[in-house]
Amino acid sequence: LDVDEVKSIVEKELGQNWDEIFLEIYPEYFPASIAQVTKAKLLDETSVAIKIQYPNIKKSIKSQLSLLGLIPKMGNLVPSKKLGVDFSSYQKMIEDTLNQELDYKNEMENQIEFFNFFKEIEGVNTPTVYPSLCTDTLIVQEFIIGRDFKTICQSCTYDQRREVGEMLAKSLLYPLFYKKMAHTDPNPHNYIFSDSGLYLIDYGQVARFDEHF
Repeated sequence: LDVDEVKSIVEKELGQNWDEIFLEIYPEYFPASIAQVTKAKLLDETSVAIKIQYPNIKKSIKSQLSLLGLIPKMGNLVPSKKLGVDFSSYQKMIEDTLNQELDYKNEMENQIEFFNFFKEIEGVNTPTVYPSLCTDTLIVQEFIIGRDFKTICQSCTYDQRREVGEMLAKSLLYPLFYKKMAHTDPNPHNYIFSDSGLYLIDYGQVARFDEHF
């Protein structure tokens, strides 16, 4: 998406002229699997990231999901019948996972929950999200400047890597044991290391666990 397309989508989604919300929307962007992240600046000069779901990506994925319905059920395919495999639960899991990933309001709520939790955890952070600037297909959040996972692994000393390891462990284990939830998209690009610690981004996939688990 070029900058003009981004501005057009922002105006359509938020119902305002883009320059009534943003001081600038930059050509710089970062592609992701189902979205594009574009750097921008609010009127108060706060740097933000605009995450926009690619147009028609939901329709395309739904079309692909429909193809999953063609997978033979148990009894229609001899190998699966012999093994006693029922594909329906896997189909349902895939569909639920993709639907969750496509729902940016759900992602926004997940991010707010983790933000509030990580406020009490030293060295682990979540970017501030702007709920009034979020829709089903668009999220505006704080733009984080820092080093990526690869750079950290290549440039840090042994003691620094231990510190990074502790932050990564906290980001996974603390929410799991204290809130029964876990960020479940451990893509290295979802970890940004700044002067204030680790920033965990992209909350499209969050698992939640019950007391029994």
